[in-house]
Amino acid sequence: MKVESKCGGSLMSAGITSTFITALAVAVLGYLFWSSVMPVETRWSHAEILTARLMPVFCMLGSAFMIFNREGHKIALLDILVLVWGIYYFLRLYFGNDYPCATQFLKVSSSLILYFALRAVFSNCRVRPSTFIALIMLCGCYEALVGVGQILSGASRNYFHMLTGTFLNPGPYSAYLLVAVVAGQTGKDVIQCEVSRLPVAIRKYATVLYYLLLLLPLLVLPSTWSRAAIMALAIVCLWYYRKSYWRYRKAVWVLCLVAMVMLYFVKRGSADGRVLTWMASLTSLAHNPWLGVGIGGFRHATAEGIAEMYHSCPDNGLLASAGVAEYAFCDILKVVVEQGVVGGLLCLAVAYVALHNLRRWSAPAFYAMGSLMLFSLFSYPFELYPFRVLSITLLAVSATSSSMAEMDGAKRVMALLFGVLATAASVFIACEDKRRSDADQQASLFASMHDVAFVNDFYELLPKESDNSIFLFNFAKTLTSAGRYSESNAMLRQGALTSNDPMFYLLQGNNYRYMHFYDLAEAAYRKAFAVMPNRLYPLYQLLTLYRATGQQGKARQTAAYILKANAKIKSPATDEIIRKAKEAL
Repeated sequence: MKVESKCGGSLMSAGITSTFITALAVAVLGYLFWSSVMPVETRWSHAEILTARLMPVFCMLGSAFMIFNREGHKIALLDILVLVWGIYYFLRLYFGNDYPCATQFLKVSSSLILYFALRAVFSNCRVRPSTFIALIMLCGCYEALVGVGQILSGASRNYFHMLTGTFLNPGPYSAYLLVAVVAGQTGKDVIQCEVSRLPVAIRKYATVLYYLLLLLPLLVLPSTWSRAAIMALAIVCLWYYRKSYWRYRKAVWVLCLVAMVMLYFVKRGSADGRVLTWMASLTSLAHNPWLGVGIGGFRHATAEGIAEMYHSCPDNGLLASAGVAEYAFCDILKVVVEQGVVGGLLCLAVAYVALHNLRRWSAPAFYAMGSLMLFSLFSYPFELYPFRVLSITLLAVSATSSSMAEMDGAKRVMALLFGVLATAASVFIACEDKRRSDADQQASLFASMHDVAFVNDFYELLPKESDNSIFLFNFAKTLTSAGRYSESNAMLRQGALTSNDPMFYLLQGNNYRYMHFYDLAEAAYRKAFAVMPNRLYPLYQLLTLYRATGQQGKARQTAAYILKANAKIKSPATDEIIRKAKEAL
């Protein structure tokens, strides 16, 4: 009787423990999905800061699960690849990197720690695929409702677009809707299986709810006018429903090709601008293909690549579509340009193994992640917090492997050591994230006031804002207003490492001009035009420089070039520049 009672108590205790672990894991999963629909900001969002604060909790939770659970855990191939890629990233950052990239470093470090923390948490709790489908559909429906509300109220987060959801523009917003639609459509069988387990009285209502959650994001998606999302959805549908149309595949493919060409011409300037960005960044990569230009150097590489293309072929038609590129519009390309072929191969290996794991774990999750990866070839979803956290969560869940033998003392010590180190690192990252977020908020308070009274305040924030191009530009303008031209140029040179905006070189030219270094001013104006050959203002400044220094021959040549140049954006300012050029002739 004692043995039976003891066994029964042991089984009951194990059941309670298992239920408690499952409840904690589900709570973590629910928070991560909830944080993915919080408003997205340019540099630091509230969701990122909140997740960074909770990261030590996730690390301690994962370590505790590993220590007190009697079963060990296998190390998946994906774990090894992620770790190797992370080590390579840090080594590339430490050796031979010339670009300020503290913000990017903190976000990558946080993502790496989050992955391994979630691996430990979910290794003791098998997440059902239906849970993921339900959560992503609920989040997608919420985003769709936010978009509908923005259409009705006119309160979009971007003045130029009708709806953006919780994002700052409709591009990444469409990606979130895309993932929800793909997961819901391809997971229809999984959801129907779950519905069949419900009481008969509520099955009908559950089915209606499922179709509502699916249709709402699907109806809102075309309103974003995102070609990348439409293309990714079409490719996934063509593959998923290939058996239904295989007899007519040639006609279907021709129709899809025609539709793609039409989508290109709808916003041709935007598409040409992306192609130019890709070509320019690859031009810079050619100088160091194996290791890349350096972490955080994509924008500067784009500027240098455009300048190189302009000098080699000034009549290149793509140069007319040049613009200030904050993102790569191709996530894998950014990895390759900054980390070289080595980093690109590691990234592709992680993506391949992740998709392989997802396909074994859940077909809807596989299609959802596949659609997001297709979208990322033409946009920048993985640079934003919602898609990073969703991807890391899916990767951690799918990499969960079967348990091994009972965990011995040495493995428990390793689990404890992992928890201590990961928790310590996450505490440091959380504090640093908060400090830099606060610095961003302080800098925004006096960003538009270029008063000499704020110079000391700018210098106080500089260590935490060294990779913020907007802050550096405003600081440089303030120093120029104070007559501290050399210090201003120092800020502008650092800002040029974080942006491809020609205004950094243009303002350098103005500072050199104030200091009567006319040759350096001329070089800076020419560099500003080479970086953005469809802007007339650098040529106008060059024209005024030549006229002020009595170089009438160069002034007439520049004026003639202005009249032949094709400005990307027509405005009263460009009309005035053309009028001045005609006067100079």
